[in-house]
Amino acid sequence: MVDELARRRVPIVLTLHDWKIACPAYTLFTEGAPCRRCVGGSVANAVRHRCVKGSVAASAIATAEAALARQRDTYGKIERFIAPSRFAVDVARMSGVEPRRIAHVPNS
Repeated sequence: MVDELARRRVPIVLTLHDWKIACPAYTLFTEGAPCRRCVGGSVANAVRHRCVKGSVAASAIATAEAALARQRDTYGKIERFIAPSRFAVDVARMSGVEPRRIAHVPNS
């Protein structure tokens, strides 16, 4: 869907309600602790650490999806990211999103 909208030059806005942009497991958490291995690094870390449901298979599927999104530059086609917290702003920046494309709109 993102590719089709981008092809038609429809501006796309994504609200950051989870950490999918940075983490195949969407959580930034593994093995009982916060994790930043995939943020700017290899998404294959999710398989090595069984980040999705403690399962190699589930982690491999999520990793394949994340790798494809990176390969196709899916998030590069997003016009604006809405970040409901400063932490979300930081995660987006660490994931390579230019600050000018991030709008911080605090959740009340």
